[in-house]
Amino acid sequence: MKVEDGKGSGFFAEVDGKHRLKTFSTVLAESQQATRDGNSYTMFTGVINLTSADLSNLFYIKNTGDESFILDIINIKVGKSTNGVGDFQTVATFNPTAGTLISGGSTVVAVNNNFESANILDAVVLSGSEGSTITDGFGATDLLMDEGVQERPGGILPKNTSFSLGIHPPTGNTSVNISISIAVYLVGA
Repeated sequence: MKVEDGKGSGFFAEVDGKHRLKTFSTVLAESQQATRDGNSYTMFTGVINLTSADLSNLFYIKNTGDESFILDIINIKVGKSTNGVGDFQTVATFNPTAGTLISGGSTVVAVNNNFESANILDAVVLSGSEGSTITDGFGATDLLMDEGVQERPGGILPKNTSFSLGIHPPTGNTSVNISISIAVYLVGA
């Protein structure tokens, strides 16, 4: 018996001596499939200069669409601090509802990672500046980091939930450049 290609192209499947059908498959990570489908996005804050050692909330995203999305990669680039002594801290807050970042932040464009796709991310995405604040929210976490590039995994952001990321430069800081990029993809779209 021969197992023939169902499209009539004349190809046959191979069966080994133990009656196992030999197959070839392609496996894609969920994020790769989302990119193929036009459902993955990257956002960039650009370079933000912080001129104090005070906490500044620099990135905010709120899911306003119907599909949940994964905060896939959070990439934080930290330059050399002028006069800063000690570590930087990152502060992640879930579901913040107010503050100067939310009321007056700059709009960040979510770039579709599939450059042929016209899909857009249903989200409010904002970048902050020196001294930008957020209030309310929960689960604030402080993580120490050094100068350089830090890459962190994110989490899932269901409909109508939000996430904020702040940077607390080291004591004595008078100037440091920070940039943040975050990649997300839709779940089940």
